Amino acid sequence: MAATVKKGKKPASKGAKTKPSNLKNLKAAYRAWGKSRATANIGPLESLMANSFRIASMDENTPGLGFAADRSSKPESLAYLTGIFNDWEMVHYTPKTFVEQGNKIAMFGKCAYKNKATKKTVECWIANLWEFRNGKLVSMVDIFDSAKAAAAATP
Repeated sequence: MAATVKKGKKPASKGAKTKPSNLKNLKAAYRAWGKSRATANIGPLESLMANSFRIASMDENTPGLGFAADRSSKPESLAYLTGIFNDWEMVHYTPKTFVEQGNKIAMFGKCAYKNKATKKTVECWIANLWEFRNGKLVSMVDIFDSAKAAAAATP
């Protein structure tokens, strides 16, 4: 009896390791990030970042959102992500939808943070656009409702 092979699928060779996908790795990083509360759980995300990683974000001049400035290097980007927790405690971070096209992945979700000074909680939609190059993250655009966040940061 002859073996059948499904169309469009190449049989895997024995012992061949498959490289984890960018999407799978990013989802794992989001799961870790979502476990953050008072401090950033950033290890899995940091391991995905290229040394040239950069972040584009909101205007850091918005009251209460000093962390939200463009960052042009991996150390500056890590400071952005950990700096959120100087003034905020994460309540939840819930990715809802991922869209992958080539080397870019967009995530749309909801998040909530409590401002440590005002004790006000803000929940808003969030969107991130990530770019990979050779399996490493090279950039992220971070978009959130800065008006809601600024209101929660205002006494």
